[in-house]
Amino acid sequence: IINQFPNCSSACINAAVGAGFDQDISESSLNSSNIQLFECNDESCGRDALNSIGVKSIEYNSVDFEVMFLPASNLFRAGAKYRVVMRNGIRNVSGRQLEGLNFDSNGDGSLDSFSWLFTVSGDGNLCAIAAMEVKPNQYESFLIGEEVDHFSIARSSPDECNANGQRLNTDTYDFSWATGNQSVATVTNTDANEDGRGDRAQITTSEGQGVTNINSSTEGVTGTADYTVTCGFESDNQCPSPATLQSHGVGSDSCCYMRPTVESINPANGTNEVC
Repeated sequence: IINQFPNCSSACINAAVGAGFDQDISESSLNSSNIQLFECNDESCGRDALNSIGVKSIEYNSVDFEVMFLPASNLFRAGAKYRVVMRNGIRNVSGRQLEGLNFDSNGDGSLDSFSWLFTVSGDGNLCAIAAMEVKPNQYESFLIGEEVDHFSIARSSPDECNANGQRLNTDTYDFSWATGNQSVATVTNTDANEDGRGDRAQITTSEGQGVTNINSSTEGVTGTADYTVTCGFESDNQCPSPATLQSHGVGSDSCCYMRPTVESINPANGTNEVC
């Protein structure tokens, strides 16, 4: 773990919690067994003075190798102190365990977790959204039809906790998404929870060669990311391919496309006595 947040003594009651890694992490290991959140019962905040409060909305950003999550209660308690515990069950995509451990979470005498403390501001006021980021903030696509996950990060005004503003809990906000040029890329505006609010994470699809912006807005604040679709290919083997070279090819516009495949046939193969 190379950074963690919040990591200060005046966190927002509506702060989001998270950490950044130095390499890609297996998403399946980022679960509530390996990511734990506790309210401290005393100032020491030792292992025997912890009250588990649970976590929810664990989200992983594979571009920045960063995980972000929220307390199960949605908001923190004003003036309270908290401990975050990230256990060594967290693994990278190659299966290696988390390193740099500094906390014994089960009392067996061995370090098994990475942990840090933070304290919530005592004023009890929600921090307002002052700025927005869209991640990834730059992306270049080489394949028409490629789908890319974009998501918003809301921040408070800069303060002693974070010079760029604290990451904020956005579960109750309504996000609206758009692209600057739909002939280059389109973006969804889904409401997966069907709660009447647009989600902070959406899918961008490459449509044609060019440069555009991916924009996300809420509470009158907008964040933007650069998105480029590059063509100009001359042969099929120049097409970047996540699978096999045979699965992509160059179209008449010099852009790379996924080759069409047959998904079903009718009548079925081997059918006899067809009318």
